[in-house]
Amino acid sequence: SNEKVRKIISAIRSNGGRPPANWRRDLVLDPGHATTAVLFGATPPDVDFGGRFHVIYDELYLHRHSADEAAKQIATKTRNQVFNSFVIDQRAARQTGWGRGAGETTHHIYSEAFARRGLRSMETGSAFSFGADNVEAGCARVRESMNVRGDGTTELLVVLETTPNFQMEISDYKKSGGIKRQEVAEKPAPRQKDHLMDCLRYYLSTEPEYIEPDKEVSDPSP
Repeated sequence: SNEKVRKIISAIRSNGGRPPANWRRDLVLDPGHATTAVLFGATPPDVDFGGRFHVIYDELYLHRHSADEAAKQIATKTRNQVFNSFVIDQRAARQTGWGRGAGETTHHIYSEAFARRGLRSMETGSAFSFGADNVEAGCARVRESMNVRGDGTTELLVVLETTPNFQMEISDYKKSGGIKRQEVAEKPAPRQKDHLMDCLRYYLSTEPEYIEPDKEVSDPSP
């Protein structure tokens, strides 16, 4: 494999399967009544690895979890990790809840749940930035991230050991028109499992930029 990619893989493996503390990290949420999906992305320093990379390094696939139950699972999984931002599906974020959260937006319900569990990011606190709602543009951005560049690398990299549902979704992905594809195509077909594919669109639509972290907010030593 490519030397740059090998260097990135080595950096993650030597840090216990997590991105090193000085990498940018983002958490992307696709909330739902049946399935709530969470995708974890990292951006290493461009100068250290000879280019821009976005690494999908972990996931959560939660079935029939309330916002508070989801926040509890996320807090357990991400203990001692520092995130630059939290991102949420823009359309779902603006919808109003039902049951106990009647009248409140999904964004408010999850922000409150994150706050109760002590989940905070540097840029958005316990709230979220919105992933772009334009599906066609989002799919185009994902395709761009998968294109092989002149140096033999792709902008998007995926850690296989920790992302089984992400891989399941991408291998079963269909574009509208019903043609099965191994890549994220022009527009997703309806009624398929594509929660983490949606997260990937939202993630890349925010164009995460590497920012040198302050020493005080880096991950605490294990």
